[in-house]
Amino acid sequence: IARDRAGNLEDPKAGAEAVTTVALAVPGDLNGDSVVNCQDVAIVKASFGRQSGQAGFDPRADVNHDSIVDVRDLAFVMQKLTPGTRCP
Repeated sequence: IARDRAGNLEDPKAGAEAVTTVALAVPGDLNGDSVVNCQDVAIVKASFGRQSGQAGFDPRADVNHDSIVDVRDLAFVMQKLTPGTRCP
């Protein structure tokens, strides 16, 4: 709630006036450890084939934000791995 120099307060708001979206610091780093590795691939694989609203859907795995975790999400993360990295 803002207050002006005269001491007047604005009315409380019913909801948020702004939304902040934070992009991943490292594209493909789904777990936030600043490295793209097999743990990130595992996040995608664990939700593979699931859609938003289904049990097991992890929004972190939906890299392209199309509400389904599919081969496009997996390919994106795999491309960000260090060359030669093999994940189980």
